Amino acid sequence: MRSKPWPQKGTGRARHKSRFGPQWKGGYKVNGPKGPTSFFYVLPKEKRIEGLCTALTVKLHQNDVHFVDSFDLPTHQPTYLQELVEDRFWGPSILFV
Repeated sequence: MRSKPWPQKGTGRARHKSRFGPQWKGGYKVNGPKGPTSFFYVLPKEKRIEGLCTALTVKLHQNDVHFVDSFDLPTHQPTYLQELVEDRFWGPSILFV
């Protein structure tokens, strides 16, 4: 605990607890930051669907979307699918539905 700048009684001056109050030069801020603020916001479902449709439409016009009717794998091992993606250079942004 910090010491008082002068005694509370007998000096004729206003009472103060410490010299670090907001009214002192170099003191604390009155309503300072309370910590990191999160601006996370969940968009409504309609807006998320609209954004996905817009992104897919743009990719379709850029010929970056490919549709495959049947995709048969010889095994059900996830490593086979991972090797297939790496061998064909499909990149990290591939979506299987």
